Amino acid sequence: MENKDIIGKIIKGFEFKDMARLSYSGLQRSNLGKDLTVTSVHPAYPEYCRVINEDGKSCHYPTEEVIKQILENEPVIDLEKLFDEIKKL
Repeated sequence: MENKDIIGKIIKGFEFKDMARLSYSGLQRSNLGKDLTVTSVHPAYPEYCRVINEDGKSCHYPTEEVIKQILENEPVIDLEKLFDEIKKL
């Protein structure tokens, strides 16, 4: 999954360790477990992405951990079943 693929995806707020340019702080803490929408990847520091909560407040999260969460929660597609369904059409 590339960074651009996460735009528009919904994640659950999570805790992370402080990084060089990003600290886990108040807004991230208040978003813990809540639905957040990824709006962009930081252009100068792509290791961070911007998310927005339901109140319209935004903050940054580590892109790598966001991608990991998205991949872990995406449904697995059984291609054999999919092809069988297509054949039935």
